[in-house]
Amino acid sequence: MALELDPRIVDDLKATYKAMEEKGELLSREELTKYLSAFHTRFGPDRLKELHGETLLETMHSHGNKDSLVYWLEFKDDDEFRSLQFGSISGGSAHKFGLFRKRETGKWVSGPPQNEQELTLQQAI
Repeated sequence: MALELDPRIVDDLKATYKAMEEKGELLSREELTKYLSAFHTRFGPDRLKELHGETLLETMHSHGNKDSLVYWLEFKDDDEFRSLQFGSISGGSAHKFGLFRKRETGKWVSGPPQNEQELTLQQAI
């Protein structure tokens, strides 16, 4: 069973699309393909399946590493990938990732801000 959007939402989306198109704010199909291909090459399921242990942990969760998934999702904005064009998730706390390394201590942490738990490297993996 197909879900239909309220016609007012459809009209609003169409108007927004048209306005963005007229202002040149939309990515071209070529740009979309380029950025999505770069992201998929680096973080797609086939690539992540090849990684294990600390390498996988660092690839996904190392904030200090500009080649990590979390960096790409929050901050990357260059010719290789423009995260802002896809909806940035920057801001707020690193707790949104469920697992992160504290900048101040270098310790891996999990859990909500009110009850975060420090993890050993093996627990984080």
